Amino acid sequence: MVLEGVSPDGPLAFTLPAYQLLARCTFAGRREKRRMVLDTVLLEPEERRLVLTWRATFPAHRQLASHAVSTVRLLLPGEDAP
Repeated sequence: MVLEGVSPDGPLAFTLPAYQLLARCTFAGRREKRRMVLDTVLLEPEERRLVLTWRATFPAHRQLASHAVSTVRLLLPGEDAP
């Protein structure tokens, strides 16, 4: 990707990473996993920084108070996810 006109230093060129992330959540003993999707790409040209945000949603209903743990990890090559 090449962006022009966003930095006084000239064009910015970069490649978005192709990470595939998996989120797991446990509510009252019920464990679920979801593939995360890239949701936000924030470019901060003055800091020469690119911030990426991924998201996944889990139905919690009335079990939010029983949330035990959430984890996020990279999917391994060849690993399948829901």
